[in-house]
Amino acid sequence: MNKKGFSLVELLGVLVILGILSVIAIFAYSRYKESAVQQAYETMIKDAASAAEEYFMSNINSDSVLIKTLVDEEFLSDTIDPRNSKVSCGGKVIKRNRESLIKGELDIMELEVTLDCKNNKICRIYPSDKAC
Repeated sequence: MNKKGFSLVELLGVLVILGILSVIAIFAYSRYKESAVQQAYETMIKDAASAAEEYFMSNINSDSVLIKTLVDEEFLSDTIDPRNSKVSCGGKVIKRNRESLIKGELDIMELEVTLDCKNNKICRIYPSDKAC
């Protein structure tokens, strides 16, 4: 080993290791970021379902409501797209009454929530949390 510094092979080895670690970190961060965006969409859908339940309690004869109406009537805060903070998401909530399996119980209200953002459209049925 040279007493004056590192050899070229040692420097290249360190650079290769740093490059590999950087690539791994970038991929891990991009997966983490995408997971956070998907979770934000799911949270928006759950919030819209809760707001729609309140709306349908106030408007008994209504079977559907636009998300824009929920925002305008202050049942729901503005639905900002997690991918583009300058765009609001739209969509619709449709109420369905499913008959109870037990005689004498009230019918079960299901909500079909469709969230329509610029590059993403998600649809869920609540309370079962199934995809449409």
